[in-house]
Amino acid sequence: MRFPLFLSALFLLLLPLTAGAQTKSINQFYRKYKHSEEVFNITVPGWLIKLGAGIAKSQAETPEERAAFQMVKKFKKLKFMVMEDHNLVTPRDYNRLISGVQSESFEELLSVRSDGARINFYIRDKQETIKNMLILVHEADSFIMVSAKTKLKLEEIADLVNQALDGDLDNEEIVPVIKPQA
Repeated sequence: MRFPLFLSALFLLLLPLTAGAQTKSINQFYRKYKHSEEVFNITVPGWLIKLGAGIAKSQAETPEERAAFQMVKKFKKLKFMVMEDHNLVTPRDYNRLISGVQSESFEELLSVRSDGARINFYIRDKQETIKNMLILVHEADSFIMVSAKTKLKLEEIADLVNQALDGDLDNEEIVPVIKPQA
């Protein structure tokens, strides 16, 4: 009788370790910088996101707002890291993070370089579901990282965008790009 109790306790102890893991490279990067005094960081668990989205959805006035808050409920975890006035991230660490997420099957959706700012947006998907999102804003004097675990469907995002832009595109639709599975 003691053995199943031991296994249950062990499972409960190990569950937070597996549930909290995003990716190795993101977690290493986050751990390196999160304790610095110049860094603001916060991790928002999925239950809190769902609670907030549920409350906001009940106050929403339009179908588009309700759909957006319903989509927010599909976020399982959010990590924010912000460095204002001092960018502590070295070019080597930034490039290591980029190459790390690329090796972990993240795809770059957007890359912008303008006036010394560098913005990168990555996703990692599986069977048309976005599992992870990573947004990086890197400037000489500031840095922002937003990392999210999600269960978003590509079609849901396209539907939400189409609802929000209803009538603004002259009857054109935004269609998600779905890559063939290898």
